[in-house]
Amino acid sequence: MANPTIPLDSLILVTAANGLVASHITDQLLVVGYRVRGTIRNKTKNAWMISLFNDRYGSDRFELVEIPDASVPGVWDGVVKGVAVIAHVLGTIDVMTPNGEKAAEEELPWHLALLNAAQNEPTVKSFIYTSSAWAAWAPDASKKITLTDDASPEEKGLFAQYMALKAILEQKVWEWVNREKPYFTFNTILLDTVIGDTLQPKELGIPSTAAMVKWAVDGINLPILNGFQPQWYVNTRDAALLYVAAFTVPGVDRERLFAFGDRFSWSVPCF
Repeated sequence: MANPTIPLDSLILVTAANGLVASHITDQLLVVGYRVRGTIRNKTKNAWMISLFNDRYGSDRFELVEIPDASVPGVWDGVVKGVAVIAHVLGTIDVMTPNGEKAAEEELPWHLALLNAAQNEPTVKSFIYTSSAWAAWAPDASKKITLTDDASPEEKGLFAQYMALKAILEQKVWEWVNREKPYFTFNTILLDTVIGDTLQPKELGIPSTAAMVKWAVDGINLPILNGFQPQWYVNTRDAALLYVAAFTVPGVDRERLFAFGDRFSWSVPCF
């Protein structure tokens, strides 16, 4: 990587590092030459990550920090020490969330606490917040729409409450950015359906939306699959690379980055 805006060997924080996307983000950061500090809820349960990344990249490139409860006041203060970039992936992934407003009220403090901790740590140069494509649009195969930076979804269908949750959270973090005017670059990545390989299937299984391919093959969870309108997907590794690009490409700041790779439907699968 030639002349990235954040020098190679800088320390990058990846939250919820054992997740489908976050584990790939961690891997791609290590591939290009950054060091990574990952957060997880249970360090013992996720010790395999240390072994995996030590074997691939050496013993001084990756570290794990245990955060059992992200809502504890001050929990992020020590975690952000010395980091140059924060790739914040932690968040609700349950598309069947029953009450979006209530879920947002419970979750928002985690995100604001990390933003405040980042603002107080002078080494932080970039913050990437993970949002969802459904914070910008509700897939509808019956009409053509144009997505803009200020797009918000017409919440409807089986996943309306999840759309509400993601839209509220992203709106609130942008309000924080506009109010506090942090010195670091800030971008959100709006992931559409993430499908692809799992970094370590033996330990992770087939998590999150990647499992939908197996559901289709096994004929399970069909009501959820049938609730998905034809829309866009992004490969796990491509999604991870977008996080790397968000802080290494000059001039990327205060943007919503849409992680859309190609179109799919369950009548025309993406595999």
